[in-house]
Amino acid sequence: MHLGSIYVDKRDFLQARFFFEQVILVDPLSIDGLNNIGNVLFELNLFDDAKKYFINEIKKMKYKVTKTFSNFIIVDFNLD
Repeated sequence: MHLGSIYVDKRDFLQARFFFEQVILVDPLSIDGLNNIGNVLFELNLFDDAKKYFINEIKKMKYKVTKTFSNFIIVDFNLD
């Protein structure tokens, strides 16, 4: 995920998305990978897609709900 984070810092969200998607290909249960893709999609104003990733992440996690749930709420408000 390091390369994805570098591209986020550079605000190159398309490249960041590519590298975060590679994480999901290797580890489909990666909570951080799902969250990072959701954050990138949010930055790209793809709110519906971001919401899907955040919901998918919430379904796969057991304890780390606070971070993802807050991201989900932000996206949900932007859809209105």
